[in-house]
Formats: sequence, C-alpha cells, structure tokens
Amino acid sequence: MNFNTFQNKKVLNNAKKAGWKLYRLTDLLIDDSRNSLKIKKRDYIEEGATPIIDQGKELIGGYSNIEDGFYKRNSYIVFGDHTRILKYIDFPAFIGADGVKILNNINEEVAITKYLYYFLNTVSIPDTGYNRHFKFLKEIIIPVPKIDVQIEIVNLLDKTINVIDKRQQQIEALSALKQNIFLDMFGSVKTNKHKFKVAKLGDYISLVTSGSTPRGGRKSYLNEGIPLIRSQNVLWNELRLEDVVFISGETHNNMKRSQLNNRDVLLNITGASIGRSVVYEGESYDANVNQHVCIIRLNKYINPYYLSYYFTNDDFQQNVVSKNIGATRQAFNYTQIKNFDILVPNISLQNDFEDKVNEINKQISVLAKSLDQINLLYDSILYKAFNGELFKEDINI
Repeated sequence: MNFNTFQNKKVLNNAKKAGWKLYRLTDLLIDDSRNSLKIKKRDYIEEGATPIIDQGKELIGGYSNIEDGFYKRNSYIVFGDHTRILKYIDFPAFIGADGVKILNNINEEVAITKYLYYFLNTVSIPDTGYNRHFKFLKEIIIPVPKIDVQIEIVNLLDKTINVIDKRQQQIEALSALKQNIFLDMFGSVKTNKHKFKVAKLGDYISLVTSGSTPRGGRKSYLNEGIPLIRSQNVLWNELRLEDVVFISGETHNNMKRSQLNNRDVLLNITGASIGRSVVYEGESYDANVNQHVCIIRLNKYINPYYLSYYFTNDDFQQNVVSKNIGATRQAFNYTQIKNFDILVPNISLQNDFEDKVNEINKQISVLAKSLDQINLLYDSILYKAFNGELFKEDINI
C-alpha cells in the first residue's frame, strides 16, 4: 500500500508490525452529504427542534425547525472541507451549506466510528487556506486493530475527554461567579442609583487614548519583540495572548501614546468585539495597543477591576453598548467614553471586589494548570493508542 506524503509513516509501520490492518479511508468511510438537507447560515435560528452541524469550532452551529431532511444515522463524522475541523456526531442533525462533509461508516464490523474519529484527529492534514481539503482526507491510511482493542482505546479517550470537559466547566463556572459577585455587590445604575453616586467616567480618568497602527501596518509584525495587543486579545475580563503579535523596539518607541501602564483598563472600541474589557497587569511600557483598543487610565477613586467588570456586565452591554452602535457605525469615541454614566461606590468596597476576583483567579489558575496536564496526557494517549503502545503500560487519569 502506498502511503501519502503527510502522514507519520513510523506510526503506520509500527501498527502494521503489531498486527493491525491498514485501510484507506475510502474503504471505511464514504461521503454521504447528499442525504442531508443543507441549511444556509442566514437560515440558522438560535433555538429549534434540530441542531445544525457546520464547519465552525462550536459543536452545534445553530438550529432549524424544518421537519424533514436531517441526517438520521446513529453515529457519523462531520468534516469541514475549508476549516479541516472534525466532529463526531451521535444524534440527528442538519448540516451547514458551506463546505461540510458527512462521513458515514460503511464497514462497522471492521472499525468503530468513534475510533475512526479519534484517529483522524491525529493526522495533520495540509493547510491550503480557504480551499477544499477533502482530497487530502481521502488519502489517509487508517491502522485498525481488533474491535476489542478499539473499544479500549475509545473508552480511555472518552474518559480523558470527560475529565477535560469537567475542568473546563469548573473554570467557566468560576469565571461566571466573578460577574455574579459584581452584581451582588453593586447592581446596576437603574437599581442602585440612590445607593451609590452616579457620575461621568471622565471625572475619574487621568488618560483616555486609543492605540495606533504601527508604521508599516501588518508588515511590521514580528515573531518576537514588544507585544502589540489587538481587539482579539481583549476578551471578557481576560487577556488572551496566544496569538499576540510583536513589534520592534523602534516601532514601539514611535507609538508612545499607545504604550501601557500596569493596571490600565483596555476597552475594545470598534467592530464586533466592541465593549469587551480587561485590566492589563504587566510592566509599564512593555506593551502597546493598536487603534481598535482604548487605554483608560484611572485616578485613585476608581478601581480598574471594578471598571472592567462594570463594562462587561449585562446592564452596561445592553443599555450603553447596544444603544451606541448600529449596523453602519460600530465604534466608541473619546467623548462617548468620558460621558459614560457609572456608579461610584466607596473605593474600599471596589477594592474588596478586586480581592474577591483575585481569590477566584487563584482557583482558576490551579484548574488551568491541571487542565494543561490533562491535555498533555490526552496527546500522549493519542500517540500511544495509534502507535500500538497504549496497553503496554498502565495509564492513570
């Protein structure tokens, strides 16, 4: 059997030596997309009778109330032809109209569908951008052991995924708890305007400025150097730096008005992410923001954590953000920001809130480290499972 150029030949050879059989993907799975109604993105609804599986990152892209035409197999694999995302589905569903393939198992006495799904996730399919990738998927060679070994592999991987999901749920619950604590302590302008002072944000700002586009634009981005924080890095009270870009020291020095101080509040002021906010914790002048992110530097009477959670609570999002943006204009300007009405509780109460946030963040940090370790274990199990090594030693989860 001729191997393709992108698979790990060592894994396939080791599996073959262990007595596993090798099959072409097309001997086990067929493209059965024609047997499901394809729903266009514009026709998705948020809630409905039947889920829609598309090529996005989320398991379910949306819903439909159409009564017939959905795919009814007990288990199948969905492949994003453009995104290369794989999903194991064990419930009836429609599929998205753009670049979605349903892979149906035609040889269930040889291979379990979920075993095939887990193996396909170990293969690095070439990335050719927003093009079709099914031609590469069809070339994959799949090592297949006896059914009882497949069951053991699937059960262990399922168990690991279950632990990962529980850790993620714990982290999400703790993150939600911080916002709930904010509401319990401070409420909204409407409910607590008599309990706390209401003032304009501009009265408590020592600096408000947006960043700027580095000279040279995207061409100035580097793989290392001074971090440049963009709107995609500013989430809901979370600064995510996995995809942060960097600029040179010279570019950094030319962007003085966009350089950050420790405990500055960052607010996204344009586009779909408008209103997301986070507190920057880091050495002063060791990072910049671009033109889509606003720096708000406060005086001693407003705690930055209080303000960031004020921005991201539902009251502010519904009554300020949604009323100040429209289909043609999605941006805050400096005047609007300075004129935001905010509750101003006693600073000691605001500081108490920050202390509570920090305590919860410590718990989240412990869980995040545990999650990282479990993800490493999962990767190790995947490698050993399809290299014929999994049950040569005990693996504890």
